[in-house]
Amino acid sequence: MKSFKTQGVALITVMLILTLIVIISTSMINRQAIDIRRSANILNTDQALMFSWGIEDWARHLLITDGKKSQMDHLDENWAQVLPPISVDGGQIGGRLEDLQSRYNLNNLWLIKQRSKKKSDWQYEEDVCRRLLLEAKVEDVLVEALIDWMDKDDDTTGLNGAEDGEYLNQDIPYRSANGLLSSLSEVALIQGFTHKSLEKLQPLFTTLPIYTPINVNTADAQVLSALSPNISDDVVTLVIKHREENPFKSSADFFTLLKKEATKDIEKQIPEHLVRVQSHFFLLQSNTWFGEGQIQQYSVLFRQPGKAKNLRVFAIGRSYGGIW
Repeated sequence: MKSFKTQGVALITVMLILTLIVIISTSMINRQAIDIRRSANILNTDQALMFSWGIEDWARHLLITDGKKSQMDHLDENWAQVLPPISVDGGQIGGRLEDLQSRYNLNNLWLIKQRSKKKSDWQYEEDVCRRLLLEAKVEDVLVEALIDWMDKDDDTTGLNGAEDGEYLNQDIPYRSANGLLSSLSEVALIQGFTHKSLEKLQPLFTTLPIYTPINVNTADAQVLSALSPNISDDVVTLVIKHREENPFKSSADFFTLLKKEATKDIEKQIPEHLVRVQSHFFLLQSNTWFGEGQIQQYSVLFRQPGKAKNLRVFAIGRSYGGIW
């Protein structure tokens, strides 16, 4: 009788041991499969990242080649053409370049005060920004909060400004930057703006580290309309049609067209320093895939001014899946 009990206990023990072995083995196999998949994902993502850097090199070459050929930038040039998805060994690449000087640089609001001593120039920049905020369906009075975010004093601008006192009273307190905006996403921190505002602002605004004029060869209708409160839709349409057939070779050509076609002396209302036909800042948006890895990269490229033979292009900022 004891022998049967002993055998039964032994059998149960063996079955428990086998069960544990099976569980451990299954766990090890699953863990190994996960590790293999993780390693493959890392390798695929790294390869996709290499592809995105390759597209960045391609964009640099385009901009340098273009800069050596002409002193103006317009939408019929090679750099402005979209690179459609192209199949490569194991993946796919695609991308496009956008002229960031086709947008209004929010940092101009503060940089103009270092560039010019004329209060009329300061006011003009604010007015352009106000008109574009209205185009983006955002309250124009928020320009005051933008200025306070960047200026170095603690004096509130207007009725809608905001300095450290307002931000330190938030649930999560913080201070204003007292410096230039580093990216458009930073605007969401400023009083009156929200994350939803960013989607509305993105097509019209940018944040660049130096004062940047607007390229009238690449700016869209909304940005062109903001240059003057008196510029009509008909004149804006004429400007766009003219540049499609014959891009402006200089800012003087642009002002000549306004003088000829517009009324109310619009060409005299727009400061010359805000209008150019050549750009130095560009946004590269690239999408690359390799296996299961995918990278969406935004690169801000700066083509330095200078003689054609010495032209260089630098990546001054990168973001992955972000907003510029």
